[in-house]
Amino acid sequence: MQHPLIGIPAYPSLRNEQVIEARQAYVDALVMADATPILLPPTADESAARRLLALCSGLLLIGGGDLETCRYHEADSGKLTFVSPERDRIELQYTAWALAANLPILGICRGIQTLNVAAGGSLIQDIPSEVAGAASHAVSYQVGEGYAHVVEIKPGTLLARQVGFAGDLRVNSHHHQAVGRIAQGFIASAAAPDGVVEAIELPGARYVLGVQWHPEGLMPEDAAARAIFRGFVEACY
Repeated sequence: MQHPLIGIPAYPSLRNEQVIEARQAYVDALVMADATPILLPPTADESAARRLLALCSGLLLIGGGDLETCRYHEADSGKLTFVSPERDRIELQYTAWALAANLPILGICRGIQTLNVAAGGSLIQDIPSEVAGAASHAVSYQVGEGYAHVVEIKPGTLLARQVGFAGDLRVNSHHHQAVGRIAQGFIASAAAPDGVVEAIELPGARYVLGVQWHPEGLMPEDAAARAIFRGFVEACY
């Protein structure tokens, strides 16, 4: 059986406008899960972008900087970092098309936020200043740095089925933003002990899941991380 082709939207580098990029760890995680990754360039040609996405059996939304607050109709609080309007444009476009086509989607870190905003939800712009009693969510970042805190997975959810259990799961974490108002039709499937939403999903879809942590950074040792990527890839056949 041919491995499914999964698109990863590449984005303009903030360091060099002549370069587009996507982190290697996401590519490696898909390959470990028996998928074939393809980078989707940030083209301004809508018909070309649609043709590229049509080649894919799934869409992986990866981590990175903050989305512009205008994308979810809120004023900028002044806490945003590494904002790229062009990245927002192309990722939200690909996500909206994938949702309309019922294409499997996995969103990671910024990716869960992109998914929620594309579907009509909003974001917490800065957890430390907006969430009373918030734990530290900007703890680990690099691949292999290990775990930061636990999230509680809700029973009966896609995420629970993927990892094989409900309840506490240790995760890594590096973010200062999070899902705010959850998009219509979506549900929260995991939360941190401070109440911050750590996973969302779309019941009834083929496969639409967003997680706020970095399972790609826990591959290949972590069983739950492997299960998330493997479940996503299986949904793409």
